Amino acid sequence: MGWSERDVPDLRGRTVVVTGASAGLGLENTRALAAAGARVVMATRDASKTEAAADRVRRAVPGAILERVELDLADLSSVRHAAAVIADRHDVLDVVVANAGLMATPERRTVDGFELQLGVNHLGHAAFIAQLLPLLQDAEDPRVVIVSSELHRVGRIDLDDLQFERRRYQRWLAYGQSKLANLLHVHELARRLDANASPVTVAAAHPGYAATELQTKGPSMQGGLSGQAMDLASRALNAVVAQPAAEGALPQLFAAVAPGVPSGSYWGPQALRGMRGAPGPAGRSDAAMRRRTTASPAPCSSGPRSSPASATACRPPEVSRVGGGDLAGPAVCVLGIAALQGEEGVAQAGGDRAGLAAGDLALAILGDQRTDAGEHRGGP
Repeated sequence: MGWSERDVPDLRGRTVVVTGASAGLGLENTRALAAAGARVVMATRDASKTEAAADRVRRAVPGAILERVELDLADLSSVRHAAAVIADRHDVLDVVVANAGLMATPERRTVDGFELQLGVNHLGHAAFIAQLLPLLQDAEDPRVVIVSSELHRVGRIDLDDLQFERRRYQRWLAYGQSKLANLLHVHELARRLDANASPVTVAAAHPGYAATELQTKGPSMQGGLSGQAMDLASRALNAVVAQPAAEGALPQLFAAVAPGVPSGSYWGPQALRGMRGAPGPAGRSDAAMRRRTTASPAPCSSGPRSSPASATACRPPEVSRVGGGDLAGPAVCVLGIAALQGEEGVAQAGGDRAGLAAGDLALAILGDQRTDAGEHRGGP
């Protein structure tokens, strides 16, 4: 018999933030965490949908301690505001579960001009986590859990064209890129926290194939006959192949609360080639095991060209000021400074306590991209 919700320890007195808590895996995590006594902060975009979800949890778990924070991961101003609200309400957080996400959407941009799947699945979460790190430092067993996917195996990160401005947009490759970015983020953030003797454990998890709204959101955004056909196919596969959302949510629940979870680890279902079953160690692609990714030496070469972020994404003096060292390069400019701009004070506070400054967190987003200006990074 594998690990299950029955193995969740007593969480009374602990506070857990769950993004995307109004449906699917996030809702199942919210219910299980509340049943164990945790206070759950539901970080969500849709207020009415979240209230309905909270009512469901309260019916299943009388006395559940729930609160909501508005969070739109496709808008970095919303990310900043949500983190500030949480910091105002709570002195200490115990766990952050970065669960929210989109899959195989039509080509879209975030408010700040980033490719939608990378922006929501990875960039928004990276900025959100960066700002919450100071609140985790004083917890007894603080953790960050980032939800990835087995489809990270199709992902390739090309720092010259993260936004699919030169390549033809392919929704599944864009999704794979975002999920590979999640794993690289976990690897590098765990390494840097460990090097600075931080108590925070960072782990990744994937749900296998679980029946959630994730499979139908992309088709609904697509619209038209093709979108309807994709929606019907997704619903049929969910009914026939997928495991229930409660079972798919177990790996990230395990990573959040099971004793002895190593930092940098990755968890997923163990049966049917990782598609379903009890949680255990998950494998990674070769690309996910490496920190270096493909890029040319030209800094800031792939920033959104027509977004509010583009004008301020590349500011080497500021990068040097907050991070120190040679932090030039497209990963830092595009993903770090644009995602964390305006957050130097918050991120620097985290750096003072955890040994991480905003520049270092920028590097953590896609792995260690610190390089001499003339060095060409190797392939994935």
